[in-house]
Amino acid sequence: RRHVAADTTAMQWRENSDGRATKLLYSQAGYSDRMRLERWPPQWAGESTYPHGAELFVLQGSFEDEEGPYRTHTWLRFPAQSRHRPRTREGCVLYVKEGGFAYLREQ
Repeated sequence: RRHVAADTTAMQWRENSDGRATKLLYSQAGYSDRMRLERWPPQWAGESTYPHGAELFVLQGSFEDEEGPYRTHTWLRFPAQSRHRPRTREGCVLYVKEGGFAYLREQ
């Protein structure tokens, strides 16, 4: 692996077709893990799937899904093949790590 440092304030948000925006933090050939920041605009709702599992950390704002509300500084772990229907009233910014979770794979 290589050392990575990113000034996220200097990075541009990349708008996705579903209304979310992302900043890619890490992705390296030969490794399954990927890290990014996601920005969900106010009143956004959709569906997210995590084929290889994921960890989310709410940096700003809040969102909720079928399991309940998640405010700033909430950390979540989703096992492989997880799916949920998040929505946010105020908008939020998340740190998202997908993949690289051998212990979350289905047996």
